[in-house]
Amino acid sequence: MGSLSRKVVALVAATASASALSAGVVEAGVILHQQEIVSQKEHHSPAFERVIEIEGSKEKITDKRAPHDLVIDLTGKQTLFIHPASKDYFLTSFPPKGSTAQWMALPLVTPPLLNYKNTGKSSTAIGYSCQEFWGDGEFYGGRYSVQACYSTTAPGAEYSAFVKKAADQLSSFAPAGVNLPSGVPLWMRITRKGVIPPPPVFSAKKDLKKRPEPTPSPGPPQWIEIETRSLTVTSIETTKEPIPDGHFVPKGFEARQPANLGF
Repeated sequence: MGSLSRKVVALVAATASASALSAGVVEAGVILHQQEIVSQKEHHSPAFERVIEIEGSKEKITDKRAPHDLVIDLTGKQTLFIHPASKDYFLTSFPPKGSTAQWMALPLVTPPLLNYKNTGKSSTAIGYSCQEFWGDGEFYGGRYSVQACYSTTAPGAEYSAFVKKAADQLSSFAPAGVNLPSGVPLWMRITRKGVIPPPPVFSAKKDLKKRPEPTPSPGPPQWIEIETRSLTVTSIETTKEPIPDGHFVPKGFEARQPANLGF
């Protein structure tokens, strides 16, 4: 082999190696450590920790206050509730079916799916600059007002891509459409509101000789604040290697059907 040929081969090999290294970085996962405080009218919860791990189309959420881990597989369209203590899990679809599964999963998988708008303000969190956004609207049967600060300089391209793909699959829960900011929300303030039930109507005995009075049309719903969730990312990092599939669903865990959980 001539000198020029050897140089060409070496250049091709170096380029392939660099491309593989670059691809490895792109495909590596992202890990977010998050702190949450829930505030209600007369109660403020202590801060608790949550770990969010994302690799491609899979997400694992480890909530320190919950007896189960949550795994979402967007490609397989699966939701898994994993119980490390009993080494078993429950498998359902994604989006999950059943009010209990939806209540347990949807608030954690994505932020409220609303049309977010840039406020023009910026701030800094954990050493990264972020742009402030706000959104207000209905999602999954409730009304939400959200303030958030999204960073495109913090590591976490995997997070942004995963959440936007999940939002596409959850679009039926967002009647007004979805416009999520790009990047990672370093902090969020999520206020959830519920509809005030109308007062009961008591009517006297009907006089059959009189013409029935028209039923008044209901007015617009009145909303009352239920709780505010304050979420703060305390650290974020990308992994040097892709997160293995076995980390999401450990080997040896059995699939089981839960009893009386409304799934």
